[in-house]
Amino acid sequence: MRFTPSLLLLLGTAYVNGLPSGTSLVQRQNSDSEVIASYATQGLCFSYIKGDNSQKALSPCYTWCKKTAPGVQGVTCAGSASAPGEPTFTDSDGNKWQPGKCQCGGAVAELAEDIFSIVAQGLHQLDHIFCAVMLQAFTDIVKVGVNFIPGAGEVDAVKAAVQGAKSMLENTLGSTGFDSWISNACGVQQTQTNQAAYGTLTKMPDSLGKSIGCKQKDTSKCQKVPPVSGKPKRV
Repeated sequence: MRFTPSLLLLLGTAYVNGLPSGTSLVQRQNSDSEVIASYATQGLCFSYIKGDNSQKALSPCYTWCKKTAPGVQGVTCAGSASAPGEPTFTDSDGNKWQPGKCQCGGAVAELAEDIFSIVAQGLHQLDHIFCAVMLQAFTDIVKVGVNFIPGAGEVDAVKAAVQGAKSMLENTLGSTGFDSWISNACGVQQTQTNQAAYGTLTKMPDSLGKSIGCKQKDTSKCQKVPPVSGKPKRV
């Protein structure tokens, strides 16, 4: 039997990524925007398992965290990729997702601060020129996705960003760690754009950058970063 968001609504309850039974999902899915609006009142989000749209994935969390955790910076969408038994949906762009749970403040607050510092120190050092180019590129990356091809003046900055994103992913510091690294180094707060770019950067080809490796003392806490072959291609 194939579940749809509308059918789940009729059932009225669900168990999603550790959420208690009885948590309402969506009142009716006629569009992604309606799901986002409903999820924003429940602390749920889009956990992508095929394809990616970081901006859409985190959109409900920005509203939820602003209301439930005012002043806390950064959000993440926690969900088990392709969790057995969980319903799977397809967004309007054809990307597959499962319901995830919003986390306000993200992973940095939950991990030892020295882990973040060790990772950040191992990354490319960002100066004001790198920052300016990188922050502008993030806007284009959010729009274009993994097929973004950096221009001649952007290559080094984008490579540094890809390295940073994949390193944060491997060390389970996530989009919040990535945003903290950028914000601290560049002195510019654009959390939503940084976090929206993060998911795409982690999926860019290894020719543009790789993780610096696991820096956790307990290596079991690290997450494997899948290799991405090839080079960006225009579509």
